[in-house]
Amino acid sequence: MSLNSDKGQGVSKINNYFKIVGLEFKSVHLFEQVDAALKIRNCLFHASGILDWCKKPEQVVGIVDNLTFLSEAHRQRRKASDKKANEVIINTTKFGRRLEIINDYSFLVANYLRDYFVGLCIEAKKKSKI
Repeated sequence: MSLNSDKGQGVSKINNYFKIVGLEFKSVHLFEQVDAALKIRNCLFHASGILDWCKKPEQVVGIVDNLTFLSEAHRQRRKASDKKANEVIINTTKFGRRLEIINDYSFLVANYLRDYFVGLCIEAKKKSKI
């Protein structure tokens, strides 16, 4: 098995490879937050955050509205403190709805990615022992 297949690009290509080798990458802790971060990144990078220019803008709105970009632990802490999430927001501009992030979100996502990658490695190790 190699990543030299024609199926997908970037992260989707890697995920397709994981499917082929039977790695349960979607069940690894923080997959949902990593997936949300990639969708947020793509909207910011490819559409300057303008939701009407993004692919699947309502999916991004759902991520923001449901706080999917935060782990369950972070969501629970927010509910307990009544502090509103401000890491990722949608503002209305003259170009329409625009996705915006604060710098702290980048640090948070880096931690999520690290923990997800460690979990992914653990799953891969389990798979290799079978």
